[in-house]
Amino acid sequence: YEISACLVGSEMCIRDSEMPIEGVTFTGSSLWRDKSTDANGMVRLNTGARVQNLTLKPDSLPDPYMLPASGKVQILTHAGGVNKTQFPVHTFNDVEGTIYVIGDSSSRGAGYVDIALIDNTEQIVVKTRTESDGYFYVNAIPPGEYRIEIDKDYLIQKGLTIQTSTLSFTALAQGDSVFIDDILLAREASSSNENLAYHLSLIHISEPTRQAEI
Repeated sequence: YEISACLVGSEMCIRDSEMPIEGVTFTGSSLWRDKSTDANGMVRLNTGARVQNLTLKPDSLPDPYMLPASGKVQILTHAGGVNKTQFPVHTFNDVEGTIYVIGDSSSRGAGYVDIALIDNTEQIVVKTRTESDGYFYVNAIPPGEYRIEIDKDYLIQKGLTIQTSTLSFTALAQGDSVFIDDILLAREASSSNENLAYHLSLIHISEPTRQAEI
């Protein structure tokens, strides 16, 4: 989405060039307190300032998985002229999951493990670390195909292997919360189907069903 702003004299017009976004508000002047885009994605914002700062308010966007791509925009105005600027609005995804270490008769969260999200160009998009219980969460991930990479030094030091068949997932174009299936690690001498079955039985008993799991 792209919201474009044009300043004609002392009036500013805002509309979305792809589809109208109604109810969007902006900061920059107390005169705009009650102003928002209409059903056509348009609003007129009066200003008498020679240099006008303009910021789209993220909480006025209709979808919680939308964010403006830029922050404050500065417009140099002049009477009788037309100034134009654009406000790209991007969708994003929240990604969360849990890493477990499974043993012969136990299953525990893998705490304080460094992980990275890698995109389809093999670039690191973000790095994070699991909580003490193995849980991780990252936000503002753009749509696309990704895989999770677990710190190799950690795996070597702990003598662990990854038991989960795939660490890949899709961040949806429309933006959403992505729940990653449990990532299972096991010690090389203990990585058996029995351990995996034990962990899955624990999860079946202790965890509620998640929606939209990937």
